[in-house]
Amino acid sequence: MKHVSTQWALDAEITVVLFAGLGGACEGLEDAGCPVHVACNHDPVAIAAHAANHPHTRHVTGDIFDVDPLEATGGRAVNVLWASPDCRDHSVAKGGAPRSARVRSLPWQVCRWVGKVRPRIVMMENVREIRGWGPLIAKRDRTTGRVVKLDGTVAARGERVPRHLQQLVRDKRRTGKSFRAFVRHLRQLGGEYEDRDLCCADFGVPTTRRRWFAVVRYDALPIAWPQRTHAPRDRAKSERLRPWVGAHTIIDWSIPMRSIFNRPRPLRPNTERRIAHGLRRYILENPRPFIMPITHTGAPRAYDTTEPLPTITGAHRGELSVVSAWMAQHNFTVDQGVVGTDLNDPLSTLTSRGTQQQLTAATLAHLRGTSQSADIEDPLPTVTSGGRHIACVGAFLTKYYGQGSQHQDAREPLHALTTLARFGVVGVEIGSASYAITDITMRMLDVREAAAAHELRLPTWVNIGGEIRPLTKTEGMRLVGNSVPKRMPSWLAGDVP
Repeated sequence: MKHVSTQWALDAEITVVLFAGLGGACEGLEDAGCPVHVACNHDPVAIAAHAANHPHTRHVTGDIFDVDPLEATGGRAVNVLWASPDCRDHSVAKGGAPRSARVRSLPWQVCRWVGKVRPRIVMMENVREIRGWGPLIAKRDRTTGRVVKLDGTVAARGERVPRHLQQLVRDKRRTGKSFRAFVRHLRQLGGEYEDRDLCCADFGVPTTRRRWFAVVRYDALPIAWPQRTHAPRDRAKSERLRPWVGAHTIIDWSIPMRSIFNRPRPLRPNTERRIAHGLRRYILENPRPFIMPITHTGAPRAYDTTEPLPTITGAHRGELSVVSAWMAQHNFTVDQGVVGTDLNDPLSTLTSRGTQQQLTAATLAHLRGTSQSADIEDPLPTVTSGGRHIACVGAFLTKYYGQGSQHQDAREPLHALTTLARFGVVGVEIGSASYAITDITMRMLDVREAAAAHELRLPTWVNIGGEIRPLTKTEGMRLVGNSVPKRMPSWLAGDVP
């Protein structure tokens, strides 16, 4: 293996990344010509993953409150300082859960670093809700008006609860006060500050992740923002931009899926309802399904349904599938039993032998939130650090020949579907042929597919405290959910000297 030297040129300014993890910011900065010299994080798993992907970087493991900027940088001049503070406490996904004053104060560490190392440029990324960052107050019981403690109990009459034992919530009367003070302090340090909300899909990334990006320049040069290159498919042509990159580009269609019927643990009604909604909207009523051959081990290729079908071979179980994917929001987490299938089950043949004169309509289900479905040709929704919120859903479509045909009559399997009223419509027209749904399958989104949505790579192994092992799926999803799609920092750093 080629050795990468960690020796720095003595006359070069360095790049520092705070809250480093999977390496999206680092890879993007390096693609823009800014090699990352120092990466900091308190999480040993995040540091181990970053070290595996970036062995040339000096890694500092420790609480950002305790890390000395001058010691971490060796007193070297800093060109770019990138920071993506923990966003969980600001995110709307947290809902009304108690807040952490310590986590919410993490952005102030950027000011401390700026004051000590005086970087030329500061770049930051976070959820858009950070603009509402403000003071916290004690949560109070609705009935008594008394303070609620961390253990969930209510303070006794006249009891004084120390702040560190209180459940803290946002003070709605002072929303945004801390954020405005933070921006004001960065400017008082001599910087020119600008921020924008950017959708990653507008820059060719296959995810609709929308985040707050801020740039502060202390070198007196103007701030340059990247111009969007992509737009939603229905507006791309009129705006003279490229269409959004679809989620289907990062899905591994060879991974098997399991039928949603006859499971040991049935799916929840809301899950079935949203599956039915997406099935109707993006498969049964979709005039242009997404066609993809699954022949043997060849590289997958896509075909527009307005063009003739590729050759249908005479293999024992056929070669083609129709893929018309969609995304549906749910508010629960699917078990590990979602992944995998028996090779004797219909959709399992997706990985090796195809299907017998069947068309497979594969889909995605976002197992969180309240939104409905979305087309597979649109980018992936935001991948959260919790992971395990996105599943692939597939519908088997069997060509209908009628009773008495040598092929299986599609009306037989439909009895299982009609037991659920929400799946009442089961026919679909593709060209001049009629098809009927014979099965619906689902699996969770694989962690490597999630990483591909951010154009990142997961390390094969990590070294955590001397233990060399692969990342678990939970660890991988958490790293992906906290990562920055690498193309965004690459665009932002495009004009860095």
